[in-house]
Formats: sequence, C-alpha cells, structure tokens
Amino acid sequence: MDESNRIDSWKQIAAYLDKSERTVRRWYSLEGLPVHKHLHQERGSVWAYKSEIVQWLESRKACPVPLLDDSSPAQRSRSRLLLLSASLIFSLVAASAIWFNRLNDTASVSEPEVFTALPGMAYSPAISPDGMTVAFFWQGQVDTEDGIYLKKIGAESSQQLVAGKESDRRAFVYNPAWSPDGSMIAYLRRPKSQPSAKTGSLETELALVDSSGGNKRRLIRLATGRVFYANSHHLSWSRDGKRILAPMADGPRRGIFWIPLDGSEPVQLTDAGQNWEFAPSLSPNGDSFFFFRTIGSPQPHSEQMVYQALNQDGTRRGPETIVYSGNTMTSGLAWMPSGKSVVYCREDKSISGSLHSRLYRLSIEAGTTPIALGLGPCSTLSIGKSSSDGQTLMVYGSGGNVGGSIWSGSLHRMEELRKLVPSSRFQGKPSFSPDGAKLAFVSNRGGRDELWVCDRDGSNPRRLTSGSYIATEPFWSPDGTRILYGITLPIEQAGNPPVPHRLFSVLVSTGVSTQVPLGTMQACDPFWGPGGEIYFWTFDELWRAHTDGSGIRKLGHFRNHVSSSKSADGRYLFYARRTNPYELHRLDLNTGLDQLIADQLYSASFSISARNLYFVDSKMSLMSTPLEGGPTIKIASLPVQRILQDIVGLSVSADDSAIAYSLSDLRQLDLMLVRNFR
Repeated sequence: MDESNRIDSWKQIAAYLDKSERTVRRWYSLEGLPVHKHLHQERGSVWAYKSEIVQWLESRKACPVPLLDDSSPAQRSRSRLLLLSASLIFSLVAASAIWFNRLNDTASVSEPEVFTALPGMAYSPAISPDGMTVAFFWQGQVDTEDGIYLKKIGAESSQQLVAGKESDRRAFVYNPAWSPDGSMIAYLRRPKSQPSAKTGSLETELALVDSSGGNKRRLIRLATGRVFYANSHHLSWSRDGKRILAPMADGPRRGIFWIPLDGSEPVQLTDAGQNWEFAPSLSPNGDSFFFFRTIGSPQPHSEQMVYQALNQDGTRRGPETIVYSGNTMTSGLAWMPSGKSVVYCREDKSISGSLHSRLYRLSIEAGTTPIALGLGPCSTLSIGKSSSDGQTLMVYGSGGNVGGSIWSGSLHRMEELRKLVPSSRFQGKPSFSPDGAKLAFVSNRGGRDELWVCDRDGSNPRRLTSGSYIATEPFWSPDGTRILYGITLPIEQAGNPPVPHRLFSVLVSTGVSTQVPLGTMQACDPFWGPGGEIYFWTFDELWRAHTDGSGIRKLGHFRNHVSSSKSADGRYLFYARRTNPYELHRLDLNTGLDQLIADQLYSASFSISARNLYFVDSKMSLMSTPLEGGPTIKIASLPVQRILQDIVGLSVSADDSAIAYSLSDLRQLDLMLVRNFR
C-alpha cells in the first residue's frame, strides 16, 4: 500500500483514532482492529493502514437507526457540528465512524475483585439504592443453602434473606430487585413441588419481602408452563415504587407488563405473540426500557435486543427499535447512572452459555456498535448509583462451565469407567460409530469447539474440523464413513440474508467437510436416517432432506424440542422436550402417534442402540427401556454432583456393550466487584 497511508507504532495509531493506547490494544486483541506486526522483531514493532482502519470502523456499525429523534432542532444542530468537524479532519465516512465509536468507548474499568467465594453458584446480583448492600441468589451444595442472600460491601459474610426450602416446602427463589427506597425486595419464586410441566401447572410467581427479612408475600402469577431463566434480571421497579416492570407468559398475557403493587390489573406494554419476551430494564429516569425477545424455541434461537421509549405515565411512546438481532445469548443488562448507556453480558454463540460470554457497553445516544470491556465470562450484573465522590460500583457473576470430561468403558462394568482423552478444556457430546470402534466428540482444547474422533479406548485422538463453530452433537452416517454436524456462525459472518445455522458432513478418513445446501433455511440439530437421508430442525419444525439438499419435506411441529434421533429401523423418532424437568417422547412415523416415554429426566441427552433406549432420570440413574416396549430398568447410578455438574452427551454402542457420557466440570460462579466504574 501507499506508505503515506501507513501509521507506525501503537502511539500513532492511538492518536489517529483519538483513543488511549490501552483502548487500541484492547480493540486489537478483542475486536479485530487491523494492526500488523513484524513477527521476527521485538514487541512493539507494529503498523496499520488508515484505509483498513476506516473499513474496520465502518464494519462495526450494527444499528444504523439512531435511538434518538434526529428530527429535533438540537439533534439537527448536533449533526451540523459533526459534519463541520469531520470535514476539517478527513473524509466524512472515517470521521463519522470514529465519532460514533467514541460515544461508546467511555468506560473506565478497574481490576475486578472477588466479592463472593461461596461453593456453588452465586449470580443475579442487585446493588441496593444506597450502594451499601448486594442482594444475590446462591445455589449451594445442599438444599438448605439455596436462596436469596444479602452481603454488605466490605463485609466477609452473607445472610440469607429468603430460603428456597422452608419446612417441607421447596421453591426456587431468585432474581432479587430492590425497591427505590430500599425497603422491599421483589423476587421470582418457582415452586419445586408442582406436577410436571405437561399438565400446564408449572408456575412462576412474583413475590415481595421486606429488606429486613419479614413480611414475605405473593403478588401475582407471571407464567404458566414456561420458565424465566435465572441468567437474566426480569424485574425493574418504577421510580415511585408503586409498580414493577416484568415479563408475563400466563395464558393470553404474553409480553412485558406493568405490575401494580396495589393488586390492580397488570398493564400490557408489549405483545410477545408466539415469541418469548423477558428481562425488561427501566432507565434511571423512567423514560425508556430495554428488553429481550427470542424468536423460536430457547435452543437454538434468534435473539433481539429491543429499545422502547415511554411517556411520563409509563405508556409506550413511539415504535420499538430493534438495537441488535442475532444468534446470541444475553444474560443480564444494567443501565449506567447517567442513563446514556447500558452494560450487558452477551455470548455470541448461544449453545455455549456463559463459557465465552463477555461484558459489552452500548451508548444509546447513537445506537452504535457495542464495545467489549474485556471482562468475562459473565452472567448477570448490577450497576449502583454514583456516590457523592463520583464512584460507581458494578457487580457481575463470573465463571461457568470451564471444562468437561468424557467417561467411557463397558456398559456392564460401570464402576470401571475411565476418562478418555483428558484435557483441561471442555470435551463432550460423545457419539459411537455404528460398529462401535470409534468415538466422535466435541472439544475446545484448541480454543474453539471442533469435532474430534478417537478409537474406542481413547487412543489416536484426531481433529476433523477447523474454524467450524460446532454447535450440535455429532451423528455418524449409517455406513460410518461420514459425520453430520451443525454450526452456529456469529451474526457478522452469517451473510445477507443472515443464515447462522448451517449443516455439514465431514468425511472421517480425510477430514474434508461438505455443506448441505439448504438455501436460507435455519437448519439445526441434524441426525441421519437409516437410509442415508438427513433430518434437521428449524426451531420447532422437523424436516427431512437428501444430503444434496433435494427432497426437502416438513414432517411436523414439536414444541420445545431439545434433542432427537431415530431408531435403526426408521420407524420411531425419539425426542426430548424442554420442560421442567425434561420429557422423553416417541413418535411413530407410520401412525403419527406421539407417546410420552419418560418424564422427570435429569438431562436431555439420550442414546439409542439397536434394541434399547437409554436416558438419565432425575435421580442421576442410567435407565434402559426396550424400543419395542417393556419394563424400564436401572443400569447404574452416575457420579453426578447435583446442581454443580451437567451431563453433556450420552452414547451407547449399537451392540449395547459400551457407554460414553460427558460431565461438565464442577461449576463455580462467583460475584465480582468493580469499583469506580465509569
């Protein structure tokens, strides 16, 4: 390139962007800022090209529609000043891009410190209005520890405010939210003693408790048959403390509602329709709120981050603005005290949960691309009001499933199972080849989830894919020569129109992958049929096609499916449903009869051999039932530590001789405190 277009050194690059060197280095490490390095020279020998930086800045614009009304006189005046300033620096395109990104990059992040170090999972923090106390949810190692806790800033111990188990009654209590005056805490309550979700009696309640611990009471039922997950904040108080902004999914009440504390009827603000809306967060001055919407079933899904302005009386003002849309998983959002920007936790690959999540900052003034703060993994967060000395506290959950292991061996000698291909990183979703000689699995030991294969005893591990964004279990073809898998691309790589969910098959002998050409269909969770045809899902719809993409046919709609597979003879389709706990169903493809095989499952993972169906029940027992009908028997108890571990894949060889299953490592979620967050 033209040498006049070149910028040398971190210092000059930072000056060109009007940023600090620290910000520029962070953009290079986390955001892909195009900086070149002389690999054979010492550290610091770097350069960049102005034209490449301008292109990179342009590519970071995610929301071209501003959230503010640019027709106002003030906004028009601001735009004219922007254009005038830009013309004095360089081209309008480059100046506009730098200006928009400058609005976002206003955060100053100090080193986080551990706020809780409790065994188990602590998350969903809420800082009190006076900034002195944090309410949070802790799921410990025994039932009596579960509940909502309070811990003062600077204190060593925590006190339980609401217990999950009282006398003989148990409930899942989570998601605390302080009232504006600090006298009450609202929270969600989900009874654990209810019948299974297929009866429609699974409920989520909005409850209140005095911050002193007394006067607990139920306010209203928010949901029936659906769950508001604990990895997001779902409650936001009005400024006067007389009502709460909350999601509802209770019969015809579906969307975001105002819930009055005086017991009067909820007031609907949004209509979710058949979608799933949750996690509303009211701005500090009450003139707007963000919320999230998922299109399709929870996994996988397309997520939208939505902004809605409000009138002084709390009614909607103008249409909503979709700030972001993509295949992501957001777990928590909090406003900065100024009300000019928000911070939220996002995972750009929804199958991974909190494993690769990061905190982002977004200015609402220009609706620009979020800026990564360099903090993560994360799960829910809270930002307190600025103190008199200008200090702002941020507390966020950090941690997650940082690893996983595969256990395998003889199905008839379960006590002798051993770890295969051990690694400090995640390994899961094992799948035996049809002849039982090899095992396919997913591992991120190379930094990204990829498909691997090894011999039955774990020897000769070999990576089959590279840069593939694996997001499903691997499925062997009937002849054992190929493996079918699905990927989930980041939205910026999904194309136009965006197609993040795609299917591939890889030839085991060579590692060469071939895409299944399905056009713009969002194809997920594939598996082979006995005749070599493939089956896949587009959210809750099941489809069948040939590997060349021809013969596409829709087979039906199955709400809240999680995983699925067919019997070897092709007669039955087995699938798991996301209920609480999971359900396992069998669909007769000849008659259309849908039969419940088992409920109260600990995991959605199951396996089909030539003769039997295997699954794990709520007591962590490996169970087996004949495909053609018969009694269900217990094979063995699995060494799963309830709450702290998950089963991430289960496979039994076709001849019922060998088993492989994967366990996540012990989960530890701690709360992290960031002081003087600006």
